[in-house]
Amino acid sequence: MEAKCIGLNCKTSLKYKYAVRDQRYSRYVQEWMKPLLEADGIATTDVGEAKMCLKCYTRYLRKRLRSEPMVDDSNTYESKKSNCNHVKEESVSICPTVDDLFFTPSSHRKCCLCLSYTEQTATIPEKARFQLILFHRIWDSKSARSCADHFIGKDLDPYFAITAAGREKLLLYLPDKYKEVINDLLRLSYQLGSGKTSFSFNLKNMDDQDCLAGTGWNMEQLQELHSRCAHLISSQCLSTEDCLLLFWVKLKTDISYTQLASLFNLHKSSVSRIFHNVAQSLEATIVLLYLGSEHISRENAINHNTAFTNTFFSDNVTVVLDGMYIYIGKSGDHEFKEKITAGRKKETILNS
Repeated sequence: MEAKCIGLNCKTSLKYKYAVRDQRYSRYVQEWMKPLLEADGIATTDVGEAKMCLKCYTRYLRKRLRSEPMVDDSNTYESKKSNCNHVKEESVSICPTVDDLFFTPSSHRKCCLCLSYTEQTATIPEKARFQLILFHRIWDSKSARSCADHFIGKDLDPYFAITAAGREKLLLYLPDKYKEVINDLLRLSYQLGSGKTSFSFNLKNMDDQDCLAGTGWNMEQLQELHSRCAHLISSQCLSTEDCLLLFWVKLKTDISYTQLASLFNLHKSSVSRIFHNVAQSLEATIVLLYLGSEHISRENAINHNTAFTNTFFSDNVTVVLDGMYIYIGKSGDHEFKEKITAGRKKETILNS
């Protein structure tokens, strides 16, 4: 059984067995092809059954790339945050069925989430793929690619709005994708049933009391710190709020980087990098503005004097400089050498 390619002036015959099972030989005509086919004078009434050879498919895909703009990176953090409620409203609380799932084919240049074309894409993490099924009713294959800024670590960015507009039902692709769909659903049900979901320590699951116990700050104070230094914190593993949480948990509890990596479900090197990044951000935005000799009055400085300082220096501002030992070479002067040599350490030292 053979079928003809629907492409303009194309006389290629498509064998039935290749057209159904081997995607290298033919493609089903998709919704985005309708305007391009109609512009060529081709009727699109039976698009669901029409097929196209790989050469024509590539030709129409190039036309689409020329007609559609590249992805716009002008979305800011605030605009994403404003769309958070919109994402929650689209999430359906009832259990999804196969009839409810959508599917979006993608390529190395097309993002399957924002449906835009970009030069830099990455494969979707498995955890994010499961979140798409549960919360957004969208199934994507393992080879599907997306913009890297749609994720925070292995999770979906909660501030990124995902809609079903412009997507096709998964049922249209189920004859070719049924094995992969079933395997994904079985793996998801196994992880949920066996309780193997990874533990993640984050700010959105904490109340004011937990935040105070873990960081020494209440939720309002931590949000105030975040508003001042968030623009300088950069991490692909955690959100800026959780980066600040990690920093203060480390200072409050003095636990190791390995323990922090287990709490936040990260690699040890990522924890170290985030900690130093937050420290630099706080130094640039908080420390220089609120600490130092220029930000304390004389009365407050005198109040910091100890009883020992008041006895010897009375009511004067006192500055204590902590000295250190400086190692120097031996001297030819025997008397000077005896004064600066430590017999216990057997080294020549000079107390500055």
